Amino acid sequence: MPLNGRPALLVVLCTALIVPGGAPRVLAGDSPEAAGAESLRIVWPTQGRPLFAARGAEIAIVAEVPSGAAVTVTLERGGPAVQRDEPAMPVAGAAVQRDGRAMPVVGATVQRVALAAVPPAAGAEAGGLRFTIPTDTPQQTWDLVLSAGGKSVRARSAVAIRDDLTRIRVVHLSDINLGAIGSPALDPRLIDEINLLGPTLVLLTGDLVDITHEEPAAGWDEVTRLLARLDAPIVAACGDHDDLAQYGRCLAPGPVGSVDVGPHRVLVLYDVPQRPIALDVEQCEWAAGALARGRGRGLTMVLSHARSAGLLQSLVDSDRQRDLLAGGRVGLWFLGGEDPGEHPLARAVAPTCIVQTPPATGLGRGGAGSEPRFRVLDISGTRVSGIREADGRVIAGDAWTCGRLTVRSESPPDGSAATVHLLATNNHPFRVEGLRRRVLVRADGEAPPWVRGATIVQAIRNGDAWHVDLGWDLPDKGAARIVVGTGAAPPESGVTVRFDVPARIGLEPLGDGGYAVPATTPGIVWLRNTQEREQRVTPLLTLDAATVAYSVVGADGGAATAYQLTLAPGQQVALKLAWATGRVRPGGRELQVYLRGAEWWSPVCTPLAIDSPIQGAAPPATARAESRGGEQ
Repeated sequence: MPLNGRPALLVVLCTALIVPGGAPRVLAGDSPEAAGAESLRIVWPTQGRPLFAARGAEIAIVAEVPSGAAVTVTLERGGPAVQRDEPAMPVAGAAVQRDGRAMPVVGATVQRVALAAVPPAAGAEAGGLRFTIPTDTPQQTWDLVLSAGGKSVRARSAVAIRDDLTRIRVVHLSDINLGAIGSPALDPRLIDEINLLGPTLVLLTGDLVDITHEEPAAGWDEVTRLLARLDAPIVAACGDHDDLAQYGRCLAPGPVGSVDVGPHRVLVLYDVPQRPIALDVEQCEWAAGALARGRGRGLTMVLSHARSAGLLQSLVDSDRQRDLLAGGRVGLWFLGGEDPGEHPLARAVAPTCIVQTPPATGLGRGGAGSEPRFRVLDISGTRVSGIREADGRVIAGDAWTCGRLTVRSESPPDGSAATVHLLATNNHPFRVEGLRRRVLVRADGEAPPWVRGATIVQAIRNGDAWHVDLGWDLPDKGAARIVVGTGAAPPESGVTVRFDVPARIGLEPLGDGGYAVPATTPGIVWLRNTQEREQRVTPLLTLDAATVAYSVVGADGGAATAYQLTLAPGQQVALKLAWATGRVRPGGRELQVYLRGAEWWSPVCTPLAIDSPIQGAAPPATARAESRGGEQ
């Protein structure tokens, strides 16, 4: 896009605060440095300050470009077989460098979408960069590539294309501290598990690279590569362990700013012990003004690092917290730190919820090792699942422990196979909904892909492969075997499951201190073959990860953990449950029925409230992570 011979130098401050649609400002103590006239740099959006846009929308890009250069902008994303962390994406048949070794990539493809330049309006000042998102752009997270003057620059994971952002899923990570002595590397499971949850965005409250890292610049390059592996964009605050210059180089031009997420918004503050926000009058005024303005029908989230929450404290001290927090629809205030318990301001700022999450490194106080933790919150309008009111305050539920959600591919998901099998497991004691996974399957003519055991959220044809986004739910301590492919699809099961069991069940104690469902508890599971063909199934029943034995009513034999059944067309059988064969813990649980024997299987479930003889009544509903956009 020609720029009338003038430099498109919209922002030249490496530490400037960028507020999309507003003017930059310099934080106290930072000196602006004018960039060279021939520089090429993306100022906004960036990896730490992404842009959310719907298909067909017109967007503005803040950048520095050489004088008189023609500008092109593309969105790019590599296939799942490619680590999205290199300036030049590998294409099919290329090799990815990993651990110093060249590894062949089969079927790795790159998606590219060219953005159409919007001509400047009559009388408009030269230098604006405006583009339109094509209406057929896949809904996902993209790298932004800006080309001018024979050069190109890339902002990783800087643009998220989403048509509907009323309901979103947020994951919170705190204190990665890459390079720390006790935990020098990020647990590789963490990225995969967060991607499996299909978040809309990931929030980070600082301390990304530990202050003791032997090579800070290399550490920042590494952490940005790791974060680029997330399928969702990130919004990151700067912590006291973070180098401000490196933060500005890698994530965002400045440590203060805002990101609009549909009707919702995220405000990012710079509040660290060595530079408390209470002493930064200009930042406090900007934040107060942003809170006072509010935004639409959605929720406002605030990110800052210091547990002291200086801005919140000043609002409480001046008795302004109720007006500003309520007027700004501030529902969640995320802080860094080690999650030492209830925040001292929790009651004063209610119904705003102060959210702190244990470190993503797994390091606790004193360096005690543990599994990495993260937090999952689903937002719909101004309602948030994963938080609750208690005694005059609003508190977040338990953080999630890394390693309890897994998906294992039983066949290559890189586009070389026409059929891909996945085995998904949930070892959390609650239902997890809205799980997501992208796989590549080899195209077979023009026929679209099919799936069993999940749903297809989005399927994108790219060359000789389909990029298929799968979605499914898993009950507490449950599993599913999913098959997706092209060509001839396997038949649907056609066996229906109906439960005739009480919704609330009391337990009896066992001699070793455990509990079991009394053998006298009634329970029947009905199976019916609705197909016009004979079907063979092997029902497996579980409760709280324990196998529940059953007998087949009207058939020879006693209770067993599994029977192989042959069902004639229209035939119905009843399975009588032998509850006492499994150990069960009190709480919300789901009785799960797996019909094994087919190429794919997923559980059919019914919720149960399990009461202990000591505690009395259990909660009537299963504790769970709500589906994307679920409400309390």
